[in-house]
Amino acid sequence: MATDKRKVIFFIPEFPVLSETFIEREVVSLHRRGNIEIVVLALKKGSAELPADLGNSVFYARPTLPDIGFGILRILFTNPRGFKDSLAVLAAPREKPKLGSLFLWIKAIGYAHLFSKHTPRHIHAHFMSETSTIAMFSAKMLHIPFSVSGHARDVFADTLNTASNPHMLAAKVKEAKFVALCNDRAYKTCLGLAAAEDKNKVHLIYHGLDFSDVVSEKVTQQNGVPSLFYLGRFVEKKGLRYLLDAAKLLKDWGENFGVLLAGYGPQLDYLKEYSRQLGISDCVRFINEGVGIDNKAAMELMHGCTVFVMPAVETDDNDSDGIPNTLLEAGKYKRSVVTTDAGSIPELLINNKTGLVVAQKDVNALAIAIKRLLNDADLRNLLGINLYVTVKDNFDLEKNLVELENLLGSS
Repeated sequence: MATDKRKVIFFIPEFPVLSETFIEREVVSLHRRGNIEIVVLALKKGSAELPADLGNSVFYARPTLPDIGFGILRILFTNPRGFKDSLAVLAAPREKPKLGSLFLWIKAIGYAHLFSKHTPRHIHAHFMSETSTIAMFSAKMLHIPFSVSGHARDVFADTLNTASNPHMLAAKVKEAKFVALCNDRAYKTCLGLAAAEDKNKVHLIYHGLDFSDVVSEKVTQQNGVPSLFYLGRFVEKKGLRYLLDAAKLLKDWGENFGVLLAGYGPQLDYLKEYSRQLGISDCVRFINEGVGIDNKAAMELMHGCTVFVMPAVETDDNDSDGIPNTLLEAGKYKRSVVTTDAGSIPELLINNKTGLVVAQKDVNALAIAIKRLLNDADLRNLLGINLYVTVKDNFDLEKNLVELENLLGSS
C-alpha cells in the first residue's frame, strides 16, 4: 500500500558543488532513507557530478516573465491571501528597507509557479541569503511552510545584501517553520536576532559524515616526503598566504616536506605567484592545476597526508568559516590538524587535544605547530585519534539527520 510521503523541495543556489559536499550528503542520505520525498530545485548546476541516487529528482530553473505572469494568475485564483501575506512580510518595518527585497518578491512570484509544478508540501532553502528570501515569499504565496539551513557568512557576515541583513534574518526566523544552523556561532547569532516567541524555532544541527566507507588504517606518503595538505576553496578567508609564509619558514629551518593544495578559487594565480616570490615553488603543488577535484580523489589525498592544515582567518568584512567540512573529513581519517582560532573552528578543535590551534595570521606560531607535528609521530597519532572520536560522536550523518528529517516531516 502506497504511503503519502511529505514532498519537500530543497531550494539551493547551486548543486552539486565540490566545496559544498555536506549539502549533497544531506540530500542524498535523506533520499535514501525514504521517509520524505525529496526534490532539488537549484538555480544552476554545479561543477560536481550529479549523484546517481537522486535520479530524476533534481531540476534547474530560473523564472521567466511568463512564469511570473502564470504565478500571479495562480496565486490570485488559488490563494489570493498569499499576495497579501507575502506583501506584509515585505513591508514589515526595517531599519534599512531596500529595493532589492521588492525585486526578490517579484522573483518569488515566478518561483512560486515553478515550485507549484512539483506540488510540494514544504520548501527548505539552503543559506540565509537570496534563496531563503525567495523561499519565504513563495511559501507565503503557496500557503505552505518553509524552513532554512543557515551556515556561516550567510548568517553573521556584515554584507550590503538586504537578503542577508539582520532584519531580514529575523523576519525569516519569524516566518519559518524552523531554522537549522550548523555551528554554534551561527546558532547564537540567529538566536540573538530572533524574537522571544520565535527562539524555539532555532535549532543547532551539525552536518555529518558517512563513516561506513572508512576501510583502511594504512597511511602512505608520496615519495616518502611528509605532506602538508590543504583542501578547500582558494579564497581570502582560508588564509592560504599564511600557510605559504609558514612553508617558507619551515624550508629555511631545514624541514623536509611538501605542500599539497587541492581546490579552486579566485586566489589561484595569486597563490602561485606568491609561492614563486617566496622561493618555495619546488615544494608547493597545486593539485589538478587548481581547478578542483572530486571528493573521492580528495579523500585519497587526505588519507595519505602527514598533516592537514587549515590556516583560516576572519576577513575585514566579517567573513569566516563555520566548522569547515574538511576538518571533519580530516578527523574521519584520523589525520592530525594544524588550524587557527577563526570562526567556529574552536568549537571542534581544542588545542593539544584534538589538534593544534594557533592565533589566526600568526605565521611563526603556524610554522612552529606544523614543525612540531612533522617531527612527532606519536603526537600526530594521538591528535588524529582524538579528533576521530570527537567527529564520530558529534558529526555522524545518520544520527544528525534524524532531527532534520523529523522537523521536515512534521505537519
